[in-house]
Amino acid sequence: MLGPIPIAFGSDVPSLKVVMIVAIVLMIVALMFMLFPWKL
Repeated sequence: MLGPIPIAFGSDVPSLKVVMIVAIVLMIVALMFMLFPWKL
């Protein structure tokens, strides 16, 4: 899902969790901007 990022952090579980959380937050923010363009 995140391309090469899981390979880079595959052996470091805490870093992988942080990367996943950041990716999910960015996806939610992008969806909010698409659903509510008036907030821009």
